[in-house]
Amino acid sequence: MGITKHNEKWKVDISSGVDNITGKRTRHIKKGFKTKAEAEAYEARFRIFELNKIHHKEKLSIDYLYSLMVQEDKAANKKMSYIITQKNSFNNYFREYFSKADMKKITYNEVVDFRDYLLARPNRQNGGTLSANSVNHQMVLLKKLLDIGVKRGYMEVNPSKMVKKLPVPKAVMKYYTAKEFKEFFDYF
Repeated sequence: MGITKHNEKWKVDISSGVDNITGKRTRHIKKGFKTKAEAEAYEARFRIFELNKIHHKEKLSIDYLYSLMVQEDKAANKKMSYIITQKNSFNNYFREYFSKADMKKITYNEVVDFRDYLLARPNRQNGGTLSANSVNHQMVLLKKLLDIGVKRGYMEVNPSKMVKKLPVPKAVMKYYTAKEFKEFFDYF
């Protein structure tokens, strides 16, 4: 909308693009300027110092990145079971979350938010939440998807490369003591 006069005061309304995850328009509104010159100066400062974003004409969807990944996997003669496993992971975890996202604009913070979303997501098998190991597997797939975007020139950097793996607790193995082992054999 720009600069408008409202009740003897000037208002600045600046559109700052769309949210990377929700796809909804984001706006910055500031009211209460006494003169139009003050409002124009504020708008100029805000656009220069706050909006330093590169706006691209076309949106890069997660579905498009996935289709490129499948093409590359088939060209590299990956096993069909591997491709099907990736398809299931994509449909279960990625498609819904990133459906409205412009993947060119994904940042480190949004990748961490996705990881946190996976950690809180219910697990259908045991009723709990996804394990750290399962989340790490999904993050590897996200890294692969974003690497394809970088390789094809759609993105400059892959923000998921900066995200560290979650620590996976080592399984504690229980062993029989000599006494317990002897008791076990005594049953036979």
